[in-house]
Amino acid sequence: MRMIRPSKLALAVGATFVAVSALAATKLVLVWTQTPPVNVSSIPEQVSNKARMVRLPDGTLVVFYLESFKAPDGAKVFDLPARAFRDPNEVLYQVSRDQGTTWTRSINLSGSTQLWSKQVNLDGDAATPAVPYYGDNDKPTVVNVGDNILVTWRSRYCGDGASGEAALQKTVTYTELTPTVEVPYFCMMAARMAWNASTATLSLIDKQRITTGERDAAQDMNAGSQNGFAIAWQEDPAGTRLGDAEGPGDGGTGASVSGGTEAWYSYISVGSGQSYGRTYAWPVTAISANAGTARGASRVNVALAAQQAVMAYEESKGLSALRGKYIRYHAFTMSAPPAPAAGCIISDPLENARRVRMLTQGASAGSTNVVFLYRQGLGDQGAPADVMMRRAVGGFTPDKIAGVPVADCTVTPTTVDEVSALAAKYTAAAPNLSSVSGVTATTSADAKENALAMRGVLRGSDLLVGYIYTSDSAAYLNPATAANYNYNLYIRRSSDGGATFGAAENVTNYAPSSKLTVREPRTVGAPGSGPTCSTDPTECQNGSAVYLAWGTQTDWWLPSGPKDVDIFVRASLDKGVTWTDTVAMSTGNVVLGVDDSSEDSEAQLRLRPDGRRMFGVFNAQAPNVSDVFFRSASVQEVTVPDPVTPTPPPPVIPVSSGGGGGCTVGGEGAADLGLAGLLVAAFAGLLRRRRALR
Repeated sequence: MRMIRPSKLALAVGATFVAVSALAATKLVLVWTQTPPVNVSSIPEQVSNKARMVRLPDGTLVVFYLESFKAPDGAKVFDLPARAFRDPNEVLYQVSRDQGTTWTRSINLSGSTQLWSKQVNLDGDAATPAVPYYGDNDKPTVVNVGDNILVTWRSRYCGDGASGEAALQKTVTYTELTPTVEVPYFCMMAARMAWNASTATLSLIDKQRITTGERDAAQDMNAGSQNGFAIAWQEDPAGTRLGDAEGPGDGGTGASVSGGTEAWYSYISVGSGQSYGRTYAWPVTAISANAGTARGASRVNVALAAQQAVMAYEESKGLSALRGKYIRYHAFTMSAPPAPAAGCIISDPLENARRVRMLTQGASAGSTNVVFLYRQGLGDQGAPADVMMRRAVGGFTPDKIAGVPVADCTVTPTTVDEVSALAAKYTAAAPNLSSVSGVTATTSADAKENALAMRGVLRGSDLLVGYIYTSDSAAYLNPATAANYNYNLYIRRSSDGGATFGAAENVTNYAPSSKLTVREPRTVGAPGSGPTCSTDPTECQNGSAVYLAWGTQTDWWLPSGPKDVDIFVRASLDKGVTWTDTVAMSTGNVVLGVDDSSEDSEAQLRLRPDGRRMFGVFNAQAPNVSDVFFRSASVQEVTVPDPVTPTPPPPVIPVSSGGGGGCTVGGEGAADLGLAGLLVAAFAGLLRRRRALR
């Protein structure tokens, strides 16, 4: 048999099957506008962390963070979660008017590390005299309403501008520590600031101490609306407990509380025709009713929707025979808080629920007005749990939550039998958003899986919930098996306000073999439209925009404990249906093998209203240094050519050696045949050839 070269038409037929057109397509990508990230807090030999940021209507950025300062005579303060002595912290801030490229010098907002209001026995030696405990400050919490900013934080300095004993401030002594350590109680601080765009100045309106330190303040949160600001926190009458650090966080942060710990509330109301720019008093009231009991409120959350305030918290049951916590909540007019009372229980009373978060929106935005997200399971502190959800539809009060017994949800059971009787009155279980067994699964359906760190975005009827998940919590915590398990970030989406959900989606997809696990996820939606929306489309809200950010850790299976690595970001402009590729916010990128010798964590994001520009801060810790870095990115469309499949060599057609000369298929005319025409011509020619060979 002799091999022959095919004709031009045969080549065309073959090419028609394998050629892929090189048509251009577009995709969205995140492109960094700062490379490398900008160090906002580069003061030599000072430790910076816990950054928070706001974006003002004219695009001005303000970042607040903690910075260590030397106290007089080199005095140290005690860091309760870290169980270590260090220099005291101040709350600083800086301003950028050029999208974060340059920043003003840092300005000290708290101004207390050179002052003291209590003397303590810091070294545990009763024979040594008491020494001043200088004004250490905890992380800032920040919210803005237009050009008006509220910053809250806790301070160990509870005086009035000079050093000297604060009459009401108390102390707590930790005899569990060696040596024994005594520290003053925290008091709550609030500062209000206003930005003047025409003069480019940020003014301090007032800075007030709003509690006395007679109870130990912890876990402050704040919120704002066009009607004012609100603050919520907890106060422990016996001082913040050390805790056991059995959960995902450090001990000593206020999750473990003494009996009688209350949820507290304060507010300022800006009425019609009134100005944010004057001094307001901060009335203080307890919202829960735990005084004199074994119960305690912790991890308080607050949200505002116009005049409506919503507060939620976890509360220990106070029963020796049934440990664990309830999730309780209150809804009230922001300027008319109720007298102390028990809140409505929305979790399963028989199980252990904690770490409640809320997503709220006004009635004009959608029928789902509040989404409560919380962890719930059968186990006690540190045990696996699932992410559960309740929602209030058509309002904010308990009667708007399906399945909750409105007449009974505010009771306080005193026996296990009473808890069981209460649980039987809940007619609809909370949807389970994290279990692989589905939204109707009980928390006992898979006792190994664990989900935590839930976050969400609610825009009208669109709800996106994110959380981190592992299939086996015990195996993840066991050094012998930990390297074979990790956490990934999952999302679930709803287009009907949380009535139904699509399947869970893994958006990080780190295999255990990557030696990476996810922590500290963030879900951020675009803010409301700015005042220049009518003339500047970038200031108009895109309700479909949502960003995800997360930190990564490695070495969680080693005795030395986990090590923070890098921070990553993805963006979506279609409600989370599609996402940009993942990009590293930090200088390093462990996925690509780029090491920046820095442990990066605690990302905070803010978006431009159109969702196409992101601004972020994070903490970067290297040996002997800790700084706050800033980086921004934009969503851009890039052209991506479709892949082109190479054309294989021309087909070789075997022909009998007895055929008497070469064989051609069809003619060599110049007609432009389509695929169908080429096929017809090819097969017709082959048939003629077969007849000629017979």
